[in-house]
Amino acid sequence: MRLFIAINLPEQIKRIISQKMDKIQPLLTSGSPRFSSREDWHLTLTFLGEQPDEAIGPILKAIKETAREFEKPEINFESISYFPPDKPARMVWAMADKETSQILGELKTKLEDRLVDERVKFHRENRPFSAHITLVRFSTTLSGLSDKILAPLSLPFEAQTLDLMESQLKHNGPDYENLSKFAFL
Repeated sequence: MRLFIAINLPEQIKRIISQKMDKIQPLLTSGSPRFSSREDWHLTLTFLGEQPDEAIGPILKAIKETAREFEKPEINFESISYFPPDKPARMVWAMADKETSQILGELKTKLEDRLVDERVKFHRENRPFSAHITLVRFSTTLSGLSDKILAPLSLPFEAQTLDLMESQLKHNGPDYENLSKFAFL
């Protein structure tokens, strides 16, 4: 199974981002854009990749223990922007503020430490965590953009659960299924 651990978004946050994207979409015609489905929007914390069935128990244990240790994290999206900054754009994402990335970075570190303790094999990233939702991917990069921010946002909410997700790759893009949820304190 191809797995990852994520925080899924409340429907009202998806609705507001979707309304902003409806206004921005006419600007996103170059680069052969592929728009992510609103139903699939989530914050990925840790990508686990292909995992054998026997890894599921240890993964669930690590998620459950981590969720029990953290109060519901406050998340705030501050903009819809091209990414990466200062380079040709490859995608558009809803970017969380620095405080959100810091809080979720601490959560991610604790979660991954537990996964390691449970002997789950995965690739651990060694860069600072940047909380975002991928909204659009471009087949070709876009250069010379005068403004990287497409829309300012202020969308705070409390995350309710830490979720184990499965990703099934299909010809028209990935299909996601929520396998298990664990509530934060």
